[in-house]
Amino acid sequence: MRNLLLVALYSIFLVALYQIVVIPLMLDLSYIGLLILAAATALGFFAIPRPHRRTFAVLSLLILLVSGGILNIYSDGLGWRFLEFPLMFLILGWIASSFGKIKWRYTLTVVLVLSVTQVVIPLSEMPFYGKFRVAYKSEGLDRRPIFPVYPVAANGTDILTLGDLRKLTTDEIKAADPKGKKDPQAAAELSKKQLEHVDVLRFLTDGGYTKRTATKMEMAQLPFTSFGLAGFPYYSSSWSVEKEKHKGSGVTTEQEVVKQHFAPVDDPKDVLLSFLNPLSVTAAMDERAGRALTESRKNWESAVGKTSAPQYPGAAVVGVGKFLPGGGKQVVLLRNNELQLVEEPAAGSVIRSETPIAVYKGTWEQPIINNLAIGDIDGDGLDELLINGYEQDKSMVWSQPNPARILKVKADGTGSGTGSASGSGTPPTGQDSNSSGQGAFSGAQASHQAPAFEVIWESGKDSFRFEFVQQRDGQKPLIVTQDPSLVRDVPTRYLTGYTWENGELVREWRVFKSNLLFPFELDKDTWVAGYWGEPHLYVLKPTSLPVMSMLAAVYGLLVLGGYGYQLMQRRGQRHA
Repeated sequence: MRNLLLVALYSIFLVALYQIVVIPLMLDLSYIGLLILAAATALGFFAIPRPHRRTFAVLSLLILLVSGGILNIYSDGLGWRFLEFPLMFLILGWIASSFGKIKWRYTLTVVLVLSVTQVVIPLSEMPFYGKFRVAYKSEGLDRRPIFPVYPVAANGTDILTLGDLRKLTTDEIKAADPKGKKDPQAAAELSKKQLEHVDVLRFLTDGGYTKRTATKMEMAQLPFTSFGLAGFPYYSSSWSVEKEKHKGSGVTTEQEVVKQHFAPVDDPKDVLLSFLNPLSVTAAMDERAGRALTESRKNWESAVGKTSAPQYPGAAVVGVGKFLPGGGKQVVLLRNNELQLVEEPAAGSVIRSETPIAVYKGTWEQPIINNLAIGDIDGDGLDELLINGYEQDKSMVWSQPNPARILKVKADGTGSGTGSASGSGTPPTGQDSNSSGQGAFSGAQASHQAPAFEVIWESGKDSFRFEFVQQRDGQKPLIVTQDPSLVRDVPTRYLTGYTWENGELVREWRVFKSNLLFPFELDKDTWVAGYWGEPHLYVLKPTSLPVMSMLAAVYGLLVLGGYGYQLMQRRGQRHA
């Protein structure tokens, strides 16, 4: 019985060590991580007394193979599991007993323990536990694969996102593809029909996360940008309000719920043709984006009520922050491939100033995208603008590096930036002083005293992405990003936390779970994220436990204990 318990504990420990320490080591450090792993494995192997080394090696391999098998089996349907679990047990049990002399009951213990672990903490989510606890994972939402990227917003502590697509009838499917040849054009038409009617879902936090359709009143409390830019700039959105009955506490009530609808701004063929003309593609994209924005905003106001926020024709409001000394805040606009900083109107006023305080321009090769973060990263009371680039197809002759950047507004006009900016200064990290970049400035060039943007940091890789800045009591602000590994030259991003120290980003932690979608802070103790291409919503709770360090320390103690045990045995034999 004691041996079975030890095998169970060792199974859980080894899988946690593999998922939270070993895999991150390989993903982050590549061949360097492989060398470290080989050295650590060798130390562990020789820490085991010689008569038991083969058994422990086979048992460890068995545990890792079972964990991998369970991950694959749980991705299949319930019917397949009844067939696959016995097959896995029989095949791996025979290998373990034949080559490692491991008894069948130990193999059964490994399978049962890891199966229970999969139910309590899914092995695919174990990388989260290096920094977070998964408080909630939604059931599958029926929007895959049409909407791999989707909005997630918050209303207080409740979470709103796009959810269930309109169910297609059998007649509609047959009409689109009567011969059943899975024609791409038919598939596109079916996708279009599904996008014509999408539920807006609300997850209530009262008594757990309960899913239901959002009401008109709840949607009216959100800014237009929360859902209005979904599908932008290729789709325009509209919303309809429908009556829906809800049962609660024995009483049936009727509520006005909201459905979102998507329609292509232009025919897909016209969009494709526009990209074949480099001289006019920027103008075509700007014109298309302007129409999508105007149509979506008009439809939003018609469905849920006119927004009281000031309107900026031809521009998207991408953020508000305090970038300059003084009492007021500034609005960040995205217009004509440039970021413009304008004064925020007084509370309740719809009169706005469109005179830019400072401008940061993009180019056709290095455009400005509308995903950015705003926050005070250096503790001086003024916000910085953290803009994201995107990875381009390097096979294209016109492709240029388009890294993420941190911009700071210099009130005295001394901002140097990059590109054709006036002024002088030290280039940001990773950039040669003679290099040309995307930054250009206007408005500030007429007067040396006018505010101007300055690039104070630049990422070395295009796939680096800023998410948000979290202000922490008694600590430096946390800059949350998704960025690639330190060594491997691949664009895969991992959720990472940094602080700003001496003009550089210093890493605090990293979670090796890729494809998280737009994580944001619900409150100081709760984060929310979608998942790219997967119909799930995650609610995460940060923890202060250094789980990765603790697991590595336990492994180190076990190795030291093994060598100590062998040393004591040898001394005992000498004195015998």
